Amino acid sequence: MRMTRWQRVIVCAALVLLAPRPTGAEESRSPNVVLVVVDTLRADRLGSYGNRRGLTPFLDDLAKRSHVFTRAYAQAPWTNPSVASLFTSRYQSQHGITEFQSVLAADEQTLAEALRDAGYATGGFSANGLLSRRAGFDQGFDAYRAFLQLGGAADRLMRPAKRAAEITAEGLRWLDEVRASRGAVPVFLYLHYMEPHTPYAPPPALLERVRGARAPLDIEALNRAVILANLTPPSPEALRDMQDAYDAEVMAIDEGLRALAAALDARGMLETSLLVVTADHGEEFEEHGGMGHGRTLYDEVLRVPLVIRTPGQTRGVAVERLVSSVDVAPTVLEVAGVPPRATFEGVSLARDLTARRTGSALRRWFARLLDDRPAPIVLSERRPQQAAEVRGPTHEDAVVSGWGKVIRSSDGSRAFYALDVDPGERRPDRVDEGEREHLSARLQTMRERAERNRTRAETHALDERTRGMLRALGYAD
Repeated sequence: MRMTRWQRVIVCAALVLLAPRPTGAEESRSPNVVLVVVDTLRADRLGSYGNRRGLTPFLDDLAKRSHVFTRAYAQAPWTNPSVASLFTSRYQSQHGITEFQSVLAADEQTLAEALRDAGYATGGFSANGLLSRRAGFDQGFDAYRAFLQLGGAADRLMRPAKRAAEITAEGLRWLDEVRASRGAVPVFLYLHYMEPHTPYAPPPALLERVRGARAPLDIEALNRAVILANLTPPSPEALRDMQDAYDAEVMAIDEGLRALAAALDARGMLETSLLVVTADHGEEFEEHGGMGHGRTLYDEVLRVPLVIRTPGQTRGVAVERLVSSVDVAPTVLEVAGVPPRATFEGVSLARDLTARRTGSALRRWFARLLDDRPAPIVLSERRPQQAAEVRGPTHEDAVVSGWGKVIRSSDGSRAFYALDVDPGERRPDRVDEGEREHLSARLQTMRERAERNRTRAETHALDERTRGMLRALGYAD
């Protein structure tokens, strides 16, 4: 709908009148920022994203007081490039994190650097040892630790990563030190949890709750089977066992996040923080003939939860706008009152975070009416890795525009999907020729965009300990 100049003036005036007015404390103090990334967490496991099994009661309760972005996509199907895109608001082709030995270039500009330059204390604590200092993921953090799993049995299985309670304790210890030494300085706390990632080690009580009357599982045997699952497809029974272990780990991280929220609340931080909960990617369970992640660009790997709670928010809002992980950094900076980096590719979602108080429905309607942001387009990429291809297609790019999606493979072939009527991406024949041309044009546009302002990532040698971790995580042969 096109509006005249005077109509726009009237609408703008209404927005000013309807805008919630901040308190003096909100005006004078930057919000704390807590960024939580849950490795390998599929969006469809959360009740707020349609799951009815009750796996995530805490996250579902949080969603009732947060903005839930129902169509959020990661920029890559495995951890390192996805988190690099989250930190830099740039695409994989731009930041160059394409292999396990890739190092984030020093001249890349990160969310942590922007916040630290604005006076924030910055701390990051990751249960995923691949996100190491050697790989450049500590850029902008005053304190940063990424924990490598310790060696396990003779069959080269690794012990599970540090559990949520341990990572939370690391973050809280740093937070308390900052409060003791620097007072009320605003903080940026990044916590990366690994529960839903293999190797699984769910609490027995949660696994029993998921399995019900079915026989107990031998977790060590199951983890060995998961590693082999991309060489030989698992039986239906084995596949169900793997999903049970995964779902029990989803329940475990939900309990871990409840404990984190309670600890932040006890420190008076929960209500004064911008809280962002998301994932780096999802996980395949044979939906398209494969297991794990990193090999395809289907929605079970790319669709992630994105839950954002603004300081003091008391009501939930579902946001249907198509969004990407690259949008998180500019959103955080705008809410924090920090200018975005010129290199950022993402779009701030701060406009979508205006419904913090009651009585904001009319404001949201006006905001949508005046939203002059371009129609969102998602680009996700899968660039070469060290891991050998074992089964399934070799995807390279995927673009989502509206409800249409195109996936391009290394041989140049393209598959088109209508996600509104075919959310499982089973029927490429449902997309007509006109929509195929539209999606192909969007893919070309985004490919050209991702080729600009590229940096050359350095590399570092992988030691045997790291290679062992990669084997255990199912990435290497």
